[in-house]
Amino acid sequence: MDGKKETLEEFIARTMKERGPNWEFKPFGHYNPDGDSMHVYWSDEPEYVEELKGRELSPQGWPWSVMGLHKSMETKIPTGVTLYSIKQILKEAGFEIVPIKKEEK
Repeated sequence: MDGKKETLEEFIARTMKERGPNWEFKPFGHYNPDGDSMHVYWSDEPEYVEELKGRELSPQGWPWSVMGLHKSMETKIPTGVTLYSIKQILKEAGFEIVPIKKEEK
């Protein structure tokens, strides 16, 4: 990419071209610093997200404001999870949060 923003259609076309016809899904997770959320996916099935709200989600009492459970549209079996308030969870678990400066391009 040359720095310009892609449309959704351009992103899909580029991603499909990069994957090629023999692409195989591999489970993955990533942290979104803008939303302070962790996303973990173990399936690439078409899905919907069911939001689970409340402190009762954490046996440790961590203040999860929301957890999103990704479920298959066809089978309703979980396909992934999104955890919000990651910094707060880490603080409550005793980890020190150290800001990382973004590099200027």
